[in-house]
Amino acid sequence: MPRCRQDRCMSENNKSEYRLSIRLASDGFSLSVLDGAGDAVLMRREVRAALFGMSREKLLALFAQEVEALLAGCADVSLCVEADRYVLVPDALFRPKQLDDYFYFQHEQDGQGLVLFNRVPQWECVNVFAMPAVLYRALSDFFPDALPVHHVTDFLARLRRVRGSQVALWMRTGCMDVAVVSDGRLQLVNRFACQTVEDVVYFTLNCLEQFNLGIETTSITLYQRGKSAECRALLAQYVERCEVVEV
Repeated sequence: MPRCRQDRCMSENNKSEYRLSIRLASDGFSLSVLDGAGDAVLMRREVRAALFGMSREKLLALFAQEVEALLAGCADVSLCVEADRYVLVPDALFRPKQLDDYFYFQHEQDGQGLVLFNRVPQWECVNVFAMPAVLYRALSDFFPDALPVHHVTDFLARLRRVRGSQVALWMRTGCMDVAVVSDGRLQLVNRFACQTVEDVVYFTLNCLEQFNLGIETTSITLYQRGKSAECRALLAQYVERCEVVEV
């Protein structure tokens, strides 16, 4: 049985100011060491593995091999799970006892998913999502103090209510999540399959057109791993306000 995180980490008086951010997807996970404020990525490592199909024992062994050494130097750990299946439910309608009803009304049952939820108070909704039950149990064993957060929850929490308009893109392997905000209201959250930077530009411009947003006044934000500027460079040919945020 893995030791609890308090045993692995340094004592409260000796903990560093660093934070460890772990983003998990079906094809692996990334480890990012952040500064205390979480604004700067100081180190990043990618680990490729078929996480969603692994046994609990193999997951625990993989975490011990790849993560154990980093935990001792970090005061905090955050877990973000990238998974395609989720449902946004308005706060006023959400009832915890109806969790499965919300989720399986829109998605098919596969017998392996565990349905969870994260609240998104900024947008007055609840994100109901599923992740492999085996992965959830392994994470609970290895990181007992950290609760998994769905990537769309993290994505939406980063958006600000503004009077103007903004289109935010969360870049993932083979796809991107898009959120459109106009006059302080969340107008769209959707996922698009993207294989090339041209796909990213096409869907972004399509969102601008569908919601009648001006290319001169709309802010475009790309949330992505690493510092690749390829998408931004191409988008900058069509829009005036575009920035990249490393996550």
